This record gives sequence, C-alpha cells and structure tokens, in this order.
Amino acid sequence: MSNIKPNFTEHEEVIDPVDGLIQKTQTYVDENKSTIYGCLIAVLVIIAALFGYGYYSQTQEQKAQVLLSQAQAFFTAADYSKALKGDDVDFTPGFEQIIANYSGTDAANLATYYAAMSEFNLGNTDAALGYINKFEIPDGVLGVGPLAFKGSVLVASSKYAEAGATYEKAGTMVKTEQTTPLFLIEAAKAYLKAGNKQQAQRIVTTVLDEYPTGTHSAEAKRIKGQVTT
Repeated sequence: MSNIKPNFTEHEEVIDPVDGLIQKTQTYVDENKSTIYGCLIAVLVIIAALFGYGYYSQTQEQKAQVLLSQAQAFFTAADYSKALKGDDVDFTPGFEQIIANYSGTDAANLATYYAAMSEFNLGNTDAALGYINKFEIPDGVLGVGPLAFKGSVLVASSKYAEAGATYEKAGTMVKTEQTTPLFLIEAAKAYLKAGNKQQAQRIVTTVLDEYPTGTHSAEAKRIKGQVTT
C-alpha cells in the first residue's frame, strides 16, 4: 500500500468540489434572480396556455358538433337555404356560421362539405366549388364520395380535364365492383368533353379489362366506340 499522504499544511482548507459547485450555483442565482424567475414564469405561462388551448379546442368541437347536427336536419329536409344560413326564428345557425365561428374543428370542416352540397343543390356552382376546394377530403373510403362530388361540381363548372382526374382518383382510391367502374366511366366522359380522347380511351379500356361483366360495361363500350372512330 502506498504511504504517500496529501501534503496539506495546517493553514490550508480542503474544499469539497460539490460544496464549491453549490456555492457557485447559489451565487449565480442570487445575481440573476430576475432573469431566472422571468424564464420560469414564461415556461409556466406556456404550459398553462397549452392546457388551456386543449380544453378550449375540445369545448369548441363539442359546441360545433351540436350546432352541426341542427344544420344537418335542415339539409336532410332539403331546406338548403336554412341549412346554409340557419333559422333566425329558432336562432339556429347554419353551416356558414359554423364554418366562421368554429374554424379548425372537425365539425367546421364537415360543415364546409355540407355547404358545398347545399350550394350545388341551389344551383350556385361557383360557391359550391369554393367550398369543396376548402374541404379537407379524408383518405380512404370516406374520401371517395366527396371526391366524386367534387368531380360533379367541376363538370358543372366546365372544368372537364380537372373533373376527369378527380373522378379517376375517386374511382381508384378504394377499388370496389360498384364504385370503381362507375367513377371511371364518369372520368372518361369528362376527359371526352375536355377533348382528350386518349385519356378517355385509356379509362374505358381499364373498365372493360378489369370489370368486363359489370353493369357499366355497355357504357364503356359506347364511349370506346366514340373515341376510336
């Protein structure tokens, strides 16, 4: 074992490194109290705001869903004007108010879709197109119907090439024996109106190859006859 001992004189003080660190930290805190407390308060404010926003968002969503169900009742009854504007007599808001007052909620997004359909049923194609372009179309099977509807609005707006692409996306998003050939045929019709016979032929060929015995095969053959003559 080594016999070497620390060479401290009786006047030298041995300082524990941990004690030294504590002393330095305390000194820093004493000299920078204002800054440190300010940072702590800022962090607490941010945390409180996040919790508050989460609660606020949840509350807004719940309120919007209740109001949406009331507006949907007008839509189901084919009273599209009240569905959009609400009913002043019953103080019932419509889709327009829900969109304006509850922006960012799922209910407001769905109200945008209903507003597009309401305007379309009222013959207001431009307004319908404006709403459907703002609607956040979901992925998967829930997006098929809205995409097909958008295709219809685009056709009514004489935007045939865009309508063809939209119908094609609706038909291929989720492939089924019922919806895929139906929307692909609509895509072919739109492409044909756009003067794009090549795209129309490609679409109907796909329908005839993949759905030869479907109910839309006759329509596909008719369109193919148009594009090949």
